[in-house]
Amino acid sequence: MWNSKPIIMVVSGPSGSGKSTVIKEFLQQTPAFGLSISHTTRKKREGEVEGKDYYYLSKEEFQRMIDNSDFVEWAKIYDNFYGTSRQEVQRILESGLNVLLEINVDGLISAKKIFDDLVSVFIIPESMEELVRRLKERNTENEEDLKKRIAEVKREISFINFYDYVIINKKNNLSEAVATISHIFQAEKIKTRRFLNIKESFFGGFEWQE
Repeated sequence: MWNSKPIIMVVSGPSGSGKSTVIKEFLQQTPAFGLSISHTTRKKREGEVEGKDYYYLSKEEFQRMIDNSDFVEWAKIYDNFYGTSRQEVQRILESGLNVLLEINVDGLISAKKIFDDLVSVFIIPESMEELVRRLKERNTENEEDLKKRIAEVKREISFINFYDYVIINKKNNLSEAVATISHIFQAEKIKTRRFLNIKESFFGGFEWQE
């Protein structure tokens, strides 16, 4: 049996890029992946489920996990903390699945210090104008919040060379973005470095018979 090294894939993208929709569709089509569920100090919203949407913690509990180095990455966003635990990643790996992390560029930088073989993907729309249109269409931010979002987009884009792949999530073309991330997965899983015992498995107990 040829054993292959599992893939840990990071997917990032600015708010309004459509990354969550792409990820959701990709996971539905690709049962070989498990989505890492983040921990947060944010209050649970109506309809959200513990262990499905987030693991909900108090700020004191979150701080204890920070102190114990339990996180692959964590960040404070506005007044709440968000983080990916080592235990959550290990849980998915032990189930025999590849891992998908939906985190930002700061999370990627932290995760790279722990996992030396990450596959990283950055998702953006075809233009800044399209991204702003999507943000305005959501109607969830006032003018000041929108300015903050745009400033954050500029910051995130400045780190784009930290990523292995970029996917342009075009308007009304979700299927193309999902197909692209699927192609990335197919290519990554057959790279030679993924095969842990290829020589031993290939030759097995073979002996040349004259």
